[in-house]
Amino acid sequence: MDLTELFEFYYDLKISASNRSEITKLKYKKLFTTILKNFGNIDIYSIKPSYYQMKMNQIGKSCGSDHLRRINRLFKKMILFYQLDGHDDLKDFTRGYEVFSKIPSKHRQDKFIHSLDDYHRVLESCQSRFNYDYSVSYYYLYLLFSTGLRPSELLALTWSSINFKHSTLKVGNRISTVTLVRSGPKNMASDREIPVNTECVKVLSELKQKQRAMLSSHNMQNKEDLVFYHWNYKNMLPINATLRKSLFIVLDDLEIPRISLYGARHTRLSVLMNSPDLSLEVISKYAGHTDINMLISIYGGVLTKKQEEEFEIIQQI
Repeated sequence: MDLTELFEFYYDLKISASNRSEITKLKYKKLFTTILKNFGNIDIYSIKPSYYQMKMNQIGKSCGSDHLRRINRLFKKMILFYQLDGHDDLKDFTRGYEVFSKIPSKHRQDKFIHSLDDYHRVLESCQSRFNYDYSVSYYYLYLLFSTGLRPSELLALTWSSINFKHSTLKVGNRISTVTLVRSGPKNMASDREIPVNTECVKVLSELKQKQRAMLSSHNMQNKEDLVFYHWNYKNMLPINATLRKSLFIVLDDLEIPRISLYGARHTRLSVLMNSPDLSLEVISKYAGHTDINMLISIYGGVLTKKQEEEFEIIQQI
């Protein structure tokens, strides 16, 4: 059996038939594309631990340790499933594998904006760059930093999901910023209604008015009712590359270290978690997480100002 046959055997029975989102299924296919590119369509019985380590080391020259671990986990799952089907003559060539990457992984503290002042500077910079006739990218970034939604959740936002009177958003559905593939909520907790502040409502109101004028002038229809639907994009929606470019322009101009689109969510949730008036349970529901442990482990960053204030308290005890 070759690698492609092993993957198809595993994918068809364990992934394709599951309730996983289309985005998640696509991620499995992308992982295997990386595997096939580096290993070739080799006979799985010919793969020895030393060969596996060598090939994974080659992959590690151009990707981080997290990506290597994902590839290794996929290999382990495929091998185990094949063995359980009566092919225990296949040895687990992943045993003894060690992760070696030439690309350093980002530490958690490098994935979000630490300073509350910098956070507000980013919001102001995005707002100063609003130019609907040309792009909705800076509107998107402003709302991403202001809401802490997953990038795919914000891109899937519709006008019918916005309650302007009560300042709330119904969120859950997703559109991948990379592939524009549509999918449902990530989990049960992700299907939720969240509050937004007055400034967000103002920005959304402005967007709605400008989009209405744009649709009329270009004789277009927004059949999916999408907030970020705009004529100046190939598929009428901004994609990851475009949004990242705009984000980097803002951060570079403010001399703030670059973060990812997901870093905007990380930043907003860290701001909320450092507020003494909010409980972790409420923030967890707001973020669309099933429990507070995930919230703490992923987003429990301490903002610089708060850390300095509490260090001073420690010095006085």
